[in-house]
Amino acid sequence: MLKSNSRNYHLLKVRRKMDSIKDMSAPLIVVSNRLPFVLNRKENGQLERKQSAGGLVTAVAPVVIECKGLWIGWSGLHDIEPGTPIPEADPADKAPTSGLLSSQVRSTNNTLFPKIFKYSTRYSLFTLFTNSLYCQMNLHSSLIEFLLKAYLRVNEEFARCTIAALRKIVAELDAEGKDNVAPVIWIHDYQLFTVATSVRQAVEEENLRCKLGFFLHIPFPSWDIMRLFPWDDEILQGILACDFVGFHISDYCLNFIDCCCRRLGCRVDRNNMLVELAGRTVHVKPLPIGIPFDRFVRLAETAPVFIKDTDKVKVILGVDRLDYTKGNTIVFLNCINGKFSRPNWSPIRYIYGCLNQEQLAALYRDSAIALVTPLRDGMNLVAKEYVACQIKEPGVLILSPFAGAGEMMHEALLVNPYEINDAADVLHRALQMPLEERELRMTQLRNREQLLNVNYWMNSFLSSMGALVEDEESDPLTNKMLPLKLEDFDNYLINHIDDVCKLSLILDYDGTLATLTSHPDLAVMSQETRRVLARLSNMPDVNIAIISGRSLENVSNMVNIENVTYAGSHGLEILHPDGTKFIHPVPSENAENLRELMRLLQDEVCHDGAWVENKGVLLTFHYRETPAHLRDDIVRKASEIFVRAGFEPHKAHMAIEAKPPVKWDQGRASIHILRTMYGVDWSERVRIIYAGNEDAMLALQGIACTFRVDSSPTVKTAADFRLADPDSVLTMLKWIEKQMNKRAPRIVRSPRLNRSPKINKKNSQTLVHSQMSFEEEDDSKQTIRVRVNSIPVMARY
Repeated sequence: MLKSNSRNYHLLKVRRKMDSIKDMSAPLIVVSNRLPFVLNRKENGQLERKQSAGGLVTAVAPVVIECKGLWIGWSGLHDIEPGTPIPEADPADKAPTSGLLSSQVRSTNNTLFPKIFKYSTRYSLFTLFTNSLYCQMNLHSSLIEFLLKAYLRVNEEFARCTIAALRKIVAELDAEGKDNVAPVIWIHDYQLFTVATSVRQAVEEENLRCKLGFFLHIPFPSWDIMRLFPWDDEILQGILACDFVGFHISDYCLNFIDCCCRRLGCRVDRNNMLVELAGRTVHVKPLPIGIPFDRFVRLAETAPVFIKDTDKVKVILGVDRLDYTKGNTIVFLNCINGKFSRPNWSPIRYIYGCLNQEQLAALYRDSAIALVTPLRDGMNLVAKEYVACQIKEPGVLILSPFAGAGEMMHEALLVNPYEINDAADVLHRALQMPLEERELRMTQLRNREQLLNVNYWMNSFLSSMGALVEDEESDPLTNKMLPLKLEDFDNYLINHIDDVCKLSLILDYDGTLATLTSHPDLAVMSQETRRVLARLSNMPDVNIAIISGRSLENVSNMVNIENVTYAGSHGLEILHPDGTKFIHPVPSENAENLRELMRLLQDEVCHDGAWVENKGVLLTFHYRETPAHLRDDIVRKASEIFVRAGFEPHKAHMAIEAKPPVKWDQGRASIHILRTMYGVDWSERVRIIYAGNEDAMLALQGIACTFRVDSSPTVKTAADFRLADPDSVLTMLKWIEKQMNKRAPRIVRSPRLNRSPKINKKNSQTLVHSQMSFEEEDDSKQTIRVRVNSIPVMARY
């Protein structure tokens, strides 16, 4: 009894939630591929609006109207000049968009929408997400590269319109004294995967307030499919630029979270469906879309008969595009009709073209069976629409488990469309199903779809964004992932550190050990990080190297820890703990060229917070303090000066570097340090952990466990994992210290000191550099002199 009451209470809450769209606490900006209505050109050349069918428009348009929001999309016409006003709705128009004023509509630049954009979305993204084999067979690398550029260009245009709309709404809210209200931006579907990337960047640079949400209306593929796509990281980063991401079902959510973890190295919480990127938590949630149930019921009640004699024949209805994702092709249909047709009858009647809503409702109502068997589909609203229109003698729904609806509509007869014999058996069962069973199944299906209609879906999404008036006191987006703990590195490194191999830690300085600041001199490592590094440097099996773009003298002074290898100027200068030094040769004219470059930069672009840092063999142009609206121009001019002076401009974080024309970077320097420290056969005896620069990331890929430390969500990386900031690096160092402390004490010679010419001259005793273990164990007793704190002691074995 208690269980029944609990269920009834839940249904009551659901019913209240789905009755109508709730009041929003902030303006809504909807960004979709198309506008919520169809624009046609009349014979006199004037534009007119036509109603657009679809549950999304029915649910969302009234909310945009009520909250004085905006709708951004493409008009669908190629011949509209930029700036052409959108016509107002006809006074007799009763569509949900009739109250949407032209001032609430923003049409994107139509000149950027050639057929190639349709191809890049429908035939590459959609194809990949629904059918990986077809994608592999039909998309070549050169074509994909071309499609990517077109796709990104169109997404930039959508982002430009969105940012302009956001600025306008924020200014209006500020003028009304509502400076605590954050507009909601809701981006829809696979055509606009990367829009949020540009929007997020503008929001952070201009300090605009908003909440970004995204909903994907197609399936999200698993990792083994997603990894086939050459620009998978751009797609994932684009989605993660949002605060909240919605998918139809849990499987799609978990696929997305898994891809973020495995491709981007993000920290994830699968139980609570959270993803962390660059220190920001993104919420993920399954939100199965519904339909305007009552609207379809009314259509079914008034629609005239479309197919006659349904009392004499049983109609099996399929409403699909004729393509491979729906499991049917022209050849397939022609084969069946060719084999089984009679002079006055054919088993399959294919209606090529569009049906209006009344005709479709009549077909739904009068069909005995709905055969909905796509090979892959995000949700499939046809199944829901069929159920809504079953107001007479109930029919039977046959549904593919590969549609999202198959996870919810349990009373339907599920059939694998690849199993032809099973499909025939299920179809036969549906035709023979008794009335009592049909009534029971259809009643439960109708009750659920009436409750979980499109209004419920809309309210659920907005509530998850904290955008409803009733949610003002508790914003769900404030829930963050728990801070990074020592235990989290069990997942990253537990299989990388063993009880035998030595450990080499290679770390960058700026942004990795010390927080990036407005001036390099202010980037000071925390005392806690310094203490942990000092303890690690004195451990027997740990060797530390710190590589930086700073000069060797500067980085060694900033860190100032003994027993550490320092590499300055991105590895052009290396100083080992025993005092030996490596300097990579650079052309003699490099110094003069750098002086000339510095003079040009100071004369032409060192203003508005931009300045030049001379690092000896390197030069860095900093623009971190330059106002955001001036950066693009200054970076462009500075890059031109670099090229004019004979240097390739190397982009760093808010900086441009000039490097000597030598094939040497942090990656090659890291390999050099490892070979010098451990010998040419180091790879089998040493485990490496690297955190920092991307050049070294590529060189050490597959050799080391790598971490990219960056607060930017759009950085592309070859790293295994991502860390947000130096505090996360400190947590990693503490975990390493904890693991290394578990090793049994042994005495071992430092590999670098063992090859030092200074040490080899000392025949009377062997100096072991802060090591308390040794590798070569012999049955015979050995006497080794160990110097600890400059006090000679004897260790006998």
